[in-house]
Amino acid sequence: KQWYQRRVRGSGYRTATHLITGHARLNHHLHKMTVTDSPICLSCETEEETVAHLLGQCPAHALTRMEFLNTYHDSLLNIFKHNNILKIVKYPNRTGRFQTEEFIHTTGMT
Repeated sequence: KQWYQRRVRGSGYRTATHLITGHARLNHHLHKMTVTDSPICLSCETEEETVAHLLGQCPAHALTRMEFLNTYHDSLLNIFKHNNILKIVKYPNRTGRFQTEEFIHTTGMT
């Protein structure tokens, strides 16, 4: 299929927007909004949880990253360059780092 025929639907569209803009339900962004006390990644507890960290660097998600994105560690630029957006949006949901419906209801963030 052509790139314009590959559609991201529903929550996938929302996830893609979060990843591209950096306005994701990750601690780096939530800390800026004073929703969380710390910008540190809850999974590895070593670095700020940014989109770049989640997609390409968090050691706690290396095996899942390999399964979905065919790399254990990579730059954000390479992840977007070498993977289809449909594949990329599935990965954060699999890591469990995108918050639950309860979080959305409590904070109003989608």
